[in-house]
Amino acid sequence: MRVLIVGCGAVGQVYGLALQQAGVTLGFLCRPAAAERLERARKQGGLPLFQVSHGRPKAPIVHRLKDYEVIADAAESRRFEPDQIWFTTPSEVYYSDWFRDFLRQVPARRVVCFAPEGRRTEFHTEAMGDRVVFGGTTFMAWQGDLGGGAWPTGGGAWSSGGGGRAE
Repeated sequence: MRVLIVGCGAVGQVYGLALQQAGVTLGFLCRPAAAERLERARKQGGLPLFQVSHGRPKAPIVHRLKDYEVIADAAESRRFEPDQIWFTTPSEVYYSDWFRDFLRQVPARRVVCFAPEGRRTEFHTEAMGDRVVFGGTTFMAWQGDLGGGAWPTGGGAWSSGGGGRAE
């Protein structure tokens, strides 16, 4: 399966890691600055992601997001030929003409949108049909250090809900 993640911030990176571990062919569509960072990280052995747990004094578990393509625009997205597109973007994207145009330009059997406020009917148009679904994020994710320079920087960090470990 081929999955294109639109948005390569902390949430997109964590989903990307889970998809990578499941053997999915992964692509990231992101802005130029983020694309440069992802390309550089891949060449240096992968983007570090730090898994933390509640009540921690322990050091975070370090994972590396390694196998992915960096994609610049809708044309490259089309050439990637995704089976699914996962949007891990701010909610404003779903209201934009860019979102609707992108869905028209890049075919995929399923489009998954992780809107922070959940399913919103105003995001849908009839042209989207039932290929667009809305999901929730069940973990907290953030970019970079938690402050004080105690942890490594250069990647995202996440913690699963309820004190469990995301494997």
